[in-house]
Amino acid sequence: MRMKVMKSRWSLGLLATVALLYGIGQVWAGEPPSDPILRVETGMHHTKINRIAVDAANQYLVTGSDDKTVRVWELATGRLLTTLRPPIGEGPEGRINAVAISPDGRTIAAGGVTGIFWEGGESIYVFDRVSGKLLRRVTTGHSNSIGHLAYSPDGRWLAAALGAKNGIQIYRTADYGLAAKDGEYADTAAYATFDKAGRLATTSYDGGVRLYDQRFRLIAKRRVPGGSQPFGISFSPDGTKVVVGFDDANTVNVLSGYDLSVQHAPDTSNFSEGTLSSVTWSIDGQRICAGGRTKNVSHSKMIRCWENGGYGRRTDMLSGASRRISDLIALADGSLAFGAFDPAFGVLDPLGRVRFFRQNESDYTMNSREEFLISQDGMTVHLGYERSTKSPEYFSVDARTLDSGRSIESRTFRPPLTKAPGLVVTDWENSHTPKLNGHSASLPDGAMVRSLAIAPDQSRLVLGFDSAVVCFDRSGRVEWEIRIPHTAMAVNVSGNGNVVVVAHSDDTIHWYRMTDGQELLALYAKNKAWILWTFRDFTMPRQELMI
Repeated sequence: MRMKVMKSRWSLGLLATVALLYGIGQVWAGEPPSDPILRVETGMHHTKINRIAVDAANQYLVTGSDDKTVRVWELATGRLLTTLRPPIGEGPEGRINAVAISPDGRTIAAGGVTGIFWEGGESIYVFDRVSGKLLRRVTTGHSNSIGHLAYSPDGRWLAAALGAKNGIQIYRTADYGLAAKDGEYADTAAYATFDKAGRLATTSYDGGVRLYDQRFRLIAKRRVPGGSQPFGISFSPDGTKVVVGFDDANTVNVLSGYDLSVQHAPDTSNFSEGTLSSVTWSIDGQRICAGGRTKNVSHSKMIRCWENGGYGRRTDMLSGASRRISDLIALADGSLAFGAFDPAFGVLDPLGRVRFFRQNESDYTMNSREEFLISQDGMTVHLGYERSTKSPEYFSVDARTLDSGRSIESRTFRPPLTKAPGLVVTDWENSHTPKLNGHSASLPDGAMVRSLAIAPDQSRLVLGFDSAVVCFDRSGRVEWEIRIPHTAMAVNVSGNGNVVVVAHSDDTIHWYRMTDGQELLALYAKNKAWILWTFRDFTMPRQELMI
């Protein structure tokens, strides 16, 4: 397969490359795809950060993202040191939900939707931090994604929290052989954490918090009040207590570290909405901190800390992130490291001041899917509003220009058509259960609808999902389905019905042929620069793109 960069205009000061990625590492029974997969590299994650990890010496911060990369940063400054690239595939294959770094900082483990599509089961990828080499792949034997990974403080064990009802598995790091497991979970295992003595505590969406001894025998299991989906969990430094946050409530509970009985609940009474899903206990044991979807009036996500183990004065810190705080880790000097869905990550000092904050923010803002406008032929697209000047920005494939819109006639552009006579789509926005003319549509497994466009002739409709774009005929029959690496935030169909245009969550725009879903073209624009590419050698007359 050949990739052709059709045209580009990059300023030399912009750190951005287009990388061809392949299935990498060792040769296994189930091979990752050998064809190149194109990704834009900007030096930062370009979609949500799901987990972070820190080594014992607080030198390295590791982040894992839906963009299918694992990145290693210098914890003191936020400077990028290494980008680790696990094997990836189409659609969600390769998304990283979990990362862990060994206490000595030498080894990094990552997992998520990893290996499922060619192995039939989840895999944990183990990397050498310095060289970036993929050292081994640890197969779990289960086909749902890995949600969390944690090394024990002595580095002897790696715990994996698994999706669906697969529970937890613990591996010996000497050879990464399976040492213990507990499959008696009724739903996803969300989080796992060790105390200094080697005991293990976990949370699960089945409502249970579990405690295991050093030999990984279950010694306590309890449903705790406050929410039905316990998520984040952290031991106090002396192991006598455990703090738990919830994915469906703005509640935090402190439990006994011996039998998980409820000790107390820190004050969250002034939160009217949001969740406090991620929690951590300070290294000196004096402070509990929690974050999630709670925010202030400026929409910055807050991290709340309570002194005296949750009994004392509370302090609210502004993270700077605009989306969910996905993970929290207390550092040795009293600071807090956090990751967020923006994507963003950073460190707050003990007083809540920002030590550093890294965020990938799009140059263009779009307030709704209806603002994803395209021209009649689909070859000019509205990217959004330029963040600093608020002027509309358009890209023309024909002219190879990025235009402020002052010379563009807005009347020639059309928003996505979402309603049409005899073609009624309901219950589709951020939903798993859309209906077409009152009947349930056939969806990819576990898919959530993010966007919709009806063809101008009303013969077809296109739905955008977290990992797919699907074209249906009027009866709801699937005409084609393509897997995509990122969420289809907006879709539109050209007025001539030839092209589907999709805005991906990584800030790229992609053109697909309406007849069969064949990808034709892709665009990435940033800092007034842009690059346009295709894997096929289409000649420049754009009519050939419609073949």
